[in-house]
Amino acid sequence: MSRPLTDKEIAFFKYFNKKNLLNKKTREGLAFVKDLFNSTNTTGDWKKTYYLYRQNYRPQGDYENITWNDFVDKTNIKTKRTTNSNARKYTASKIPFVASNLNGEWKYNYPGELIYVVYSYGHYPIYIFRDGIWFINSDKYSVTTAKHISRSLPSGDRESKMIMVGRDVMKDINTYGEMSNEDIIKSRKDKLGQEIENLLPKKLTNLKAAWNANFKIKFKIKKIEIDQDGDVNVIINVLGLFDGPIAVNYNDPKVKEKFRYVTMNEKEIENIIVRKLFSNLQDYLPPKKMDKYLDRNVIPDEGYLKFTFEHQPLPEYNTD
Repeated sequence: MSRPLTDKEIAFFKYFNKKNLLNKKTREGLAFVKDLFNSTNTTGDWKKTYYLYRQNYRPQGDYENITWNDFVDKTNIKTKRTTNSNARKYTASKIPFVASNLNGEWKYNYPGELIYVVYSYGHYPIYIFRDGIWFINSDKYSVTTAKHISRSLPSGDRESKMIMVGRDVMKDINTYGEMSNEDIIKSRKDKLGQEIENLLPKKLTNLKAAWNANFKIKFKIKKIEIDQDGDVNVIINVLGLFDGPIAVNYNDPKVKEKFRYVTMNEKEIENIIVRKLFSNLQDYLPPKKMDKYLDRNVIPDEGYLKFTFEHQPLPEYNTD
């Protein structure tokens, strides 16, 4: 019975293990394999060889034991036909698909990086997955493309980060690959650090706590910390829940009764505040309609923007 890997591929993969190729950054790994192909006069697709190695990595080096059932090749996965409304599950699993003016595929960009791209109308990239990060096109788009973005959102992928970037960055990742993931994150950190002071309210802010209860949440931005790596931490002082000028305890049965179908607690208060700040930070976050699909307390974990809440003690209430 035939094996999925040739003898030369097996020999290369064992050599890659000795050179700890898996621990190198993607671009370094690609350059290493390309140089090896050139120095040994090896014909074939060096890009595919590199990614086949990553997808089928075995720490013990027993590549000769890989069977067709074990073998992984993302570029050879059969494209599935589906509807736009079902596209999300294919995107999250990074399975090639074709829907109505919406499709996803694995491809190599110019430097040889293997990326998964979701296109609107076959040419406009709305999502790109590269090395553990989903990049989302943040530029303005047509109503139809907005629907494509919503319906193909990779919400089922809980392990990967999601980062909003502009059209130029999407084009670079998709084609030229000049900017690495690290370059893009640093650029966004720098921009956020420069703009964050002007993006958030400077005064005490009042928010309606719920549609069916006349209570307000009061909070104030205490300070903004930016560490040596450029990570931004917004520290928020939460004064609490108020009925007019009087602070109330959300655990008070009388207060709970007024909220009825809304469960008010510390976490919900934090989420309400974050939703308020959402519009101010929209250039750094997924479109607002996406938050209902993301189980990440509205704010996706980009790794360099976080909120820290300091809550005032809850007032006492009459338990009689």
